[in-house]
Amino acid sequence: NLEIGLKKVGFNKDEVNGILGNNWYNFYKGIN
Repeated sequence: NLEIGLKKVGFNKDEVNGILGNNWYNFYKGIN
């Protein structure tokens, strides 16, 4: 489960919701 995996890595609820809400590409683009 992607959501559980992200939480284990240390993402907070808002970050997980953002990633699962199709903002994941922009998020990863921003940190790389």
